Amino acid sequence: MLQLNSKTGTINGSPEQVFEYVSDFRNMENILPKEIMSNIEVFDHHCRFDVLGIGKVGLQMVEKIPFSQIKIAASEGSPADFNLWIHILPHSANQTKVNFVLHAGLNVFLEAMAKKPLQQFIDMLADKMEQKVFNGPD
Repeated sequence: MLQLNSKTGTINGSPEQVFEYVSDFRNMENILPKEIMSNIEVFDHHCRFDVLGIGKVGLQMVEKIPFSQIKIAASEGSPADFNLWIHILPHSANQTKVNFVLHAGLNVFLEAMAKKPLQQFIDMLADKMEQKVFNGPD
């Protein structure tokens, strides 16, 4: 199983604010790269979208540990078996660190082809989160 860790992003906001933001799939449109994703549909505990060159991908929340971790998995019908763990760590009074860990069950051939784009993708998620500014305390 392929495991990739994103760079660690620093966000101006509390762990509570970051957790609430990333655990709401309605905010996915703000952090997903619009250049390669389209037709985003958001529901209560899952979402789906088209990824250029891959097809329809679905995500579902499988576990939330308040203010510290969110686990997201591929939903039925996705072209690959993967999960994305989001680690949320307090850094200072108004700053939070965030790290994305991607686990993907790919065959050796696909893993070799997908490793670099997947690493770029999760690093981009960390970059996008760093750009988010939360207004004051909760």
